[in-house]
Amino acid sequence: MNCTLRALTALVAALASVSTGAAAATLPTTQETLKNRLASVHFIDFEDITPGEGLLQKRARYTFDLYKTYTPQHVLTLNYSNEPSDKAFPGDTIGRYLLSTTLLSRALHEPEPQTLKEVRLRRWGPPFTG
Repeated sequence: MNCTLRALTALVAALASVSTGAAAATLPTTQETLKNRLASVHFIDFEDITPGEGLLQKRARYTFDLYKTYTPQHVLTLNYSNEPSDKAFPGDTIGRYLLSTTLLSRALHEPEPQTLKEVRLRRWGPPFTG
């Protein structure tokens, strides 16, 4: 906060010492500054990131391999219920499984496990091809 206040004070002092016409011609507008900053940003696609050897990759691989061993029935009843998750609490377990498995497969550059496809098919039916 203190640095921002000092910077604003310096900017106001500089503008006060320059004539109005010269200041408008030399200082970029906020829009121009924002455009310049955005033009210099380089985006990286998620698939272009490769995890290096280490604890994070080890844990990601462990979790992904564990997900491959799950059966669709296990995922659909993972809420410690004898009923399918639509009778328990569907958003939590199924949603976490879908999100986690999808992102881990992308991050580890692995195909989606067959279990993921089967869970989607059993829970929501075949995809609409309309």
